Amino acid sequence: MSDSAVSDTTSSSSKCCISPSVEDATKKKKAGLFVKDPLESDVLFGRGKTTLEHPGNKRMHQIVDKHAITYHSQLKTGKKKIAQHVYDEVMKGGIRFLKRVADRPHGWIVVDNLTAINKINHALRCKKNAHKLISKSEDLTKRFHLEDISTISPQQSLSSRTSKQGGTPNVDSTSPLQTHSGGVALLRVDETVAPTALPRACLNPRDGTEELKRNLIALRYAGLAILPNNQNTVMYDAQQQSKLQELLLRQVAARQPAPNRNHGTLNRRGFPF
Repeated sequence: MSDSAVSDTTSSSSKCCISPSVEDATKKKKAGLFVKDPLESDVLFGRGKTTLEHPGNKRMHQIVDKHAITYHSQLKTGKKKIAQHVYDEVMKGGIRFLKRVADRPHGWIVVDNLTAINKINHALRCKKNAHKLISKSEDLTKRFHLEDISTISPQQSLSSRTSKQGGTPNVDSTSPLQTHSGGVALLRVDETVAPTALPRACLNPRDGTEELKRNLIALRYAGLAILPNNQNTVMYDAQQQSKLQELLLRQVAARQPAPNRNHGTLNRRGFPF
């Protein structure tokens, strides 16, 4: 073998050995880097309103919400893979996970990827209630004979849907489901609406039952949000209708009583408790 061939082989072998170490060194250099002011896209460690409402944290939780149910259906190895997948998705665009510096309170440091994945794992574990509440939907569908919400047209009268069941809806029967731009719809309901619509009991947990609180949490994971100006209004993404149907079935099965009209105030997550 010629000297040039040996040289090429040695050079190629060196590159294979050097590249990973250079990559690791780059990661180590980035981890621990001091940051004076975080960007809106960064994910922040810590608690409180400022952290929860930070745009980067909101985006991370949106991604976590998409994978929460799958995460809780997996074994330990599968959960690790999902957490890694969520981490990779969150990190797109050069996102950083930042933590307050103990001895420098006016700054942040970039945490290593293992610490960031642990944060994502914690966020996924906190979504466990949503996984519990959407189980056994097929049995409940047969029991209550509820129709699929996706088949309801915006012009369809709620009274016509409930007349066969003897329901007497106390809502605007001309347009119970109003579709707006961006695939968002508003559904107005009342305690007298038949089970085919969202039971009003799920809007207020003042009876103190844990089942009702879990239902409220699960509604949020399904893409639902209670509007603060009208306690009888629920906003949901049209693409989440299948999840909504399952949650409705759970709520009807719980047979919660109609709540007191004194709803109180909503907290920062949009729930009245």
